[in-house]
Amino acid sequence: MNGNLLTNICRTQASVALSSCEAELYAANGVMVESIFLFRLCKFLAGDEGETSHEIFQQRLFMDSSSALALIRR
Repeated sequence: MNGNLLTNICRTQASVALSSCEAELYAANGVMVESIFLFRLCKFLAGDEGETSHEIFQQRLFMDSSSALALIRR
């Protein structure tokens, strides 16, 4: 933000996936967790402490794994 680093995330593999669907599911979950963290961090830095959601900010997940998408939608 304004040329400054806000956060730096480095992590290792948390669990072993037994299938590609499961690996995609773990990756999607991790991305959404980090997205929610960054959303709340930006709200904090902007001074917006309310818990109401703004329609301007939306977290969307795009993925091409049809099996993981089917599992998420269940």
